[in-house]
Amino acid sequence: MRCHSQPADCSTKMNASDEQKRIKAITSSAGEWLNGDMALPTLDSLEKEFLARLAADASDETQQWALKFLDDYLDSGSTSVSSLELAIRSTHRPTELQALLFAAYARHFEKDHFEAVNQLRKLLDGATLLVMHLSCQPRLELAKSSAKTFSEADGARNLIVVGNGDSNDPRYHFDADQRILTVPAPDIYEGLSRKVAAAYKFIGFTTRNICLLKVDDDIGAVPTRFSAGHLVTLVQQHDYLGFVIDTRLTGMHRWWHLGKCSDEKLNETPYSFIGQASYARGPAYALSWKAISALAKASIYYCQQFAVEGGYEDLAVGKMLNAAGIHPINYDLEKHGFVYSTDRKTDAS
Repeated sequence: MRCHSQPADCSTKMNASDEQKRIKAITSSAGEWLNGDMALPTLDSLEKEFLARLAADASDETQQWALKFLDDYLDSGSTSVSSLELAIRSTHRPTELQALLFAAYARHFEKDHFEAVNQLRKLLDGATLLVMHLSCQPRLELAKSSAKTFSEADGARNLIVVGNGDSNDPRYHFDADQRILTVPAPDIYEGLSRKVAAAYKFIGFTTRNICLLKVDDDIGAVPTRFSAGHLVTLVQQHDYLGFVIDTRLTGMHRWWHLGKCSDEKLNETPYSFIGQASYARGPAYALSWKAISALAKASIYYCQQFAVEGGYEDLAVGKMLNAAGIHPINYDLEKHGFVYSTDRKTDAS
């Protein structure tokens, strides 16, 4: 471990005020970036801020482990993203340090996935709503058919998300021609929560100020009623909306996944975790940029939670957003005529 402390000479004392202003500016920049208000700080400026924090008096034991892992990150030449993740996960609550760590993570993320990130940004240029069709390789044609029903004339863009099914491949791949984002996650039913976490990580850390409509691959748009502009207005007001289920009032169907999993043991095992949450039902729900950003951060901070939720991706999303103080507004997108289920073969006129 390097020694970060330095003797304070006269020039250091004379420039202390300027240094405090610089640190405040970088910290403010990181915080405002998390809210989608300004550009991401550079890695060089973030590293200077990290060094300043490590050189300061570390009397706050709540930051002890976060700073330890941050030191490991700097000792790696600022290349160890795993140490950065551990530092983030060691923060006890949202703090200035956490905002800086997330900003550094986002910089690494866009660098590591440069090609896919740039392709997605080109797709979303001028867009206000991303329609994310959550699917899998065997159901790709169904997802493509669904995507064709969503017009892009009103600021919407379609994106199909599938998993790579390879635990040894951490990369994201984007097929710009087919609008398919392949994420590093299982591509089976019990991997839905991990797949959606990977998708929100990618979208949340690489895009800015866009709303999102998540739909299953058997959900289509009602051509004469779907309005991206109207939906964006609603979700910007409410952050998270859809058909709401509050398990504190209704309980939950702990058998929902039985018979749908690739793992036969899971097909014989009811969901046995705490299921308390207020969440929007999975086939169709909408998120503001604030909610997307919260989920991107949760994909790291609560990574173990996403890993165990299995096929209950909508419940997982609700849990993460509830923890961030975001609760859904009950607005059934199917009932209000935005979308329809091809499985139920409702009237799509």
